[in-house]
Amino acid sequence: MADSWPPKLLAPTDRFIDEKQPDWHLNACVGQQLPPGQEGFDFYAKGFRLVARLAAMRLIDGNGVEFPLDTCVYPMVFNYRQHLELKLKVMSVNAQLLRGTKPAKRPKGHHLDKIWGEVRPMLEQGVETEKSPDEQGLDWSQNDIVTTLFAEFASFDEGEAARYPEDLDGRRYLQQFKLLNVRHFADTAERLSEYLDIVDEFLRELIRRKYATTPSPSSPPPPPPG
Repeated sequence: MADSWPPKLLAPTDRFIDEKQPDWHLNACVGQQLPPGQEGFDFYAKGFRLVARLAAMRLIDGNGVEFPLDTCVYPMVFNYRQHLELKLKVMSVNAQLLRGTKPAKRPKGHHLDKIWGEVRPMLEQGVETEKSPDEQGLDWSQNDIVTTLFAEFASFDEGEAARYPEDLDGRRYLQQFKLLNVRHFADTAERLSEYLDIVDEFLRELIRRKYATTPSPSSPPPPPPG
């Protein structure tokens, strides 16, 4: 055994946050510099997706040798799942704003299928009401696929399966599976995420159009003349 055990890895001055480190180019803008409201939620959503994508790329490029698939798969799945949950909650608020609902409220809970079940009708009805005549050819058939994918996800992970191996009563998660193909999972998650991004951006465009001539639901009434 070494002269000192456990090895001295920690110092009394250690802290997680230190804004005065010399490698300033590695300082991330957080907290006070995070955009407020919807944009802040979107920042988080994008971050979880990017980290999930990076993890998937490294696992795929390393052929499961550089990093062990059997342990790294869980944080990859968790990050994609967290991205999808945040994205749905952003879309929910945008769909409410498009319909003029005030105040718009983010849905509670973590069940992807249930959140999507709330978002989908608001999304489709809001767009049908606000779209312009040259946008009559919108095809929502892929939303059926989104419903199927979120139902599948919820069947094996309602928010805990990628975070813990078992629940509080000792019941093990993911027991209906033996294998998860990292490339296939990431490819499906990326295409689903891209679809939601495209739809959400269209929602935002309709909101910009609507409130360019109509007072925002959250804005105060104009002052009286004179």
